[in-house]
Amino acid sequence: MIIPKQFQLLGQTIVVEWDDSLVHTQDALGTTHPRENKIKLQKPNKGWGVPIEKLEHTYYHELTHWILLSMSQTELFQDEVFVDTFAGLLHQAIKSAKGEMKF
Repeated sequence: MIIPKQFQLLGQTIVVEWDDSLVHTQDALGTTHPRENKIKLQKPNKGWGVPIEKLEHTYYHELTHWILLSMSQTELFQDEVFVDTFAGLLHQAIKSAKGEMKF
């Protein structure tokens, strides 16, 4: 799976970027920044490695926050259990997909 550098939701371009300090300053692997139209992900480094699957899940977690925000679902946007579960299911469905439908 490739984590994109940017994507669009409802005409807004959301930029995805690495942050070297998230785990140390916010004890987080990812954060959503609505005012900046950004997702920031903790960059793996020599002192602190992270499995790629965990980074992928974190990306989907932050993407789910963005989708809910775009839908004006503020209660669900703030519901970390819902967001994390939904993101995990989305990640698994996309990651485990096999084959290609032809039409």
